[in-house]
Order: sequence, then structure tokens, then C-alpha cells
Amino acid sequence: MSVEEEARLLEVALRRFLQRLEAEDPEADPARREALLKEAEAIGLLADPDPEAPGFTTGIWGRWTWTERLGLSLHALARLGEACAGFALALHAQGIACAALEGARFFPRGARLTLGGLLADGISPSPFAGEEEDGLRLTGPHDHLLLEGRSWFLISAGPPQGLLLFARAAEDSSWALITLPADLPGVRLEPLPERLGLRAAWMGHLQADGVLIAREGAARILARGEEAHRRLRRLLALDWLGHAAIALGVARRSLDQARAYARTRYQGGRRIIAHGPVRSLLGTAAADVMTLELLLKAHAEQPLSALSEDVLERWAAVAKLAIAEHAWRAVSNSLQVMGGYGYMEDHGLAGRLRDVSTLRVLHGSPDRIRLCYAE
Repeated sequence: MSVEEEARLLEVALRRFLQRLEAEDPEADPARREALLKEAEAIGLLADPDPEAPGFTTGIWGRWTWTERLGLSLHALARLGEACAGFALALHAQGIACAALEGARFFPRGARLTLGGLLADGISPSPFAGEEEDGLRLTGPHDHLLLEGRSWFLISAGPPQGLLLFARAAEDSSWALITLPADLPGVRLEPLPERLGLRAAWMGHLQADGVLIAREGAARILARGEEAHRRLRRLLALDWLGHAAIALGVARRSLDQARAYARTRYQGGRRIIAHGPVRSLLGTAAADVMTLELLLKAHAEQPLSALSEDVLERWAAVAKLAIAEHAWRAVSNSLQVMGGYGYMEDHGLAGRLRDVSTLRVLHGSPDRIRLCYAE
């Protein structure tokens, strides 16, 4: 079976899955969330660290991303974002973590993974270090390295069983990518309390206190130096592109709801879609959605292996910034069209505004990204 035929079958499975995702409420009930994750795993939508599992190839940010085209994952994330941004983010986080392994066998099939240490100082035009306590560091001699520090806002499809962490070496600030089980001594994961947005994804902070990194131990260095920095740049770019794709889905759904509302509600004896201010809000939201769609199509038909780090990270940075400039405004304008009804839980617009507000600052705020490109 060709890749195109497999992709069409996966699209059919995705459409069916979205119908169930719409009917369920994965943000409210962890049991439903886990059942939906199992279904996503069964159809090959959830990435898997095992090269023999379907999700290794067809899952979001799976092998197809490297060999076929990035658009397959971007399309799936946008569609999932229309139904539930938090669930889309959970699948995205699993895919990013699996992609970090680049086929290396460290975790069993079905393991829930998370990627940490994705700081905005990983991008190349103007690298800068964050505050000392913001990152993970490797200290000690080469034969007895210790992992210390914190990483914020790790995301996973559930309580993570495996960690992939970017850290800097204390002696020369070179990068290292470390893989380790989540229950290793010295590792403390602090789940965040229930949040207002993106609740269907597990999110937490990591504290590492003297975790031993050994060649034959449970915690190992997967890549170091230039190779680790290359992976960091690629993964941070994929992370931002995924956030933008999910935000696009949120914006699309919000605009559809606002249009449907404006076509059926009346004010002053005519439907409100006929009123100039309402048409202006809807038109601006539609233009914002189209702009983000076009941005995400820029290199979507190419495989990841065909893009240089410079091209990839600039594309990703523009897309990430577009969440604030376009996706957020599209959702905000859609909410304004619906007036007070937009804040009712039945419509979900207020929740979508919270989701896109979180996506715009997650793993790199707009101001921080702009500073990286100031020179």
C-alpha cells in the first residue's frame, strides 16, 4: 500500500475519531481522556516510541514527518484543535517526545513520554540564556555527571513514564539530550493544578536533584554538542508549528460558530450578520484564519529532512507569533459577535479564548521570540 493510500485511510479514521471526540468531554473526565487516547493509539494517530508500532510511522510527528511531508501532522493537529485543543496538545506532546528519539529504542510500546528543556534560547540567530534557575544543567566529571535544575511546563498525553530532557553542560554550556525513566531517584514531577485552558493535556514542572547520568545506567545521554543542539532547534520548531496548527483549529471552529450565530440571530428586525460592525468582526476573523492557514502551508509539503534548521525555525517562529497576531484575534472577534452568549459554557468560545491565549505563550512568549531576532 502506498503512502498516499495509507494517508487517505488515516484521514477516514481521523474523521470518525473526531466525531467521538466531539461527543465526549476529555477535559472533564480522565477516564474518557484515557479511552480516547487508547483509540488514537489504535488507529495510529498517537505517536509511539516503538519502531514496530503503527504510531511510530503514522502518528503525529511520526516517521512520515521526516520522509513524506510535515503537512500530514499539521493537518491532523488543526482538525483535532477544532474539536478539543487540550487533547490535540496531548497528542502533539507525545509526538514531539517520540521524534526526539529519532528511532532509538529506550522505551516500550505505548509509553507516555514528555520533552523538557525546550527553551527559546535554543534558536540560533541570537541565542541568550535564561535565568539560572530556568534550565537544566549537567555538572561533575564525564564519568559521573549529575543532572540538576528545573524545567517548566512539561506536557504529556498522561502522567509521563519517560522523559527526554535538554540540558547544558556546566563547563562549556554545550547542549545534551538526556533520556531517563520518570520514576528515577532525584526526579520530581509536579503536576499543575487544574487549569482553565488545555485541560485535556497533562502538564507539570520538573525538578532534578542530582540525577546520575551514566553510560550503562537508566539515565543516558542520547546526543551531545552540535548534534544535541541540532535536535533542539528542530524539535523547538516542530513544537511551535504544532501550537500554531492547534490554534488554527481553535480559530476555525470559533469563526464557524460565530457565523452560524450571526445568521440565525436578529436585531432591529434583521439578522445580525447584516449589520456593518458584525460583518467587520467576521471579515477580520476570516482574514486572520486564512493568514494562519497560508503561513502553515509555506513548507508543509516538504519532509522535515529536506528543511535546514534555519528555514525551519524561522517558519516556526513566524507561525508561533501568528497565534497572537491572528488566531487570538480571530477567536476574540468571534466571541464579540456572540456578545454575552459567547461567554456561556454551552458555546465554548470563552474556553477557546483561554486555550489560544495559553498556546501563544507556551514554550516561548511572543516578546521572547522577537528578542531572539533583534540582532
